[in-house]
Amino acid sequence: MKGKQRDNRKGNKIRMARFSDNMTGKHQEKVLHEYHKLLRKEQQKLKQSSAVTQKIYEEEQSRQQPTSSTNKNISRKKSRISALHKAKIEWSKKQEEKQKQVQEQEKKMKEKEEALAQYGKKKKSQYRKLCVKNYKGQPNMASQMEILLNKIQTENKS
Repeated sequence: MKGKQRDNRKGNKIRMARFSDNMTGKHQEKVLHEYHKLLRKEQQKLKQSSAVTQKIYEEEQSRQQPTSSTNKNISRKKSRISALHKAKIEWSKKQEEKQKQVQEQEKKMKEKEEALAQYGKKKKSQYRKLCVKNYKGQPNMASQMEILLNKIQTENKS
């Protein structure tokens, strides 16, 4: 049993060696594509590094000419200040919107609570009227008729 397993392992190594020697067309294309991709990335990095060196060179030249550098620094500071100012304004607007939303939610909650309180009062009064009984313990029909009359009148109004 062990001998067969060893043979299988050796067979796999031999198969892999053959595969690496004779790559298929698609595999070879894939490897070439990855290679060219890496080359493009390296070229982009070189371009970026050359751009950075150019910027450094320009900054050194601008340091030698103090008049142009001060103008650039002033314009940069102005843009930074305005960006900071804009950010503060946006933040304050967001805060105001949040406060408005909170106030609206509180208002809605109060309205709901009031509506529920009125509904509860109405139900209690109606229940009291329906529970009225005469001296023999029978329900009072006059109060029930009043409730029905009120319902009919409200339906006719709307």
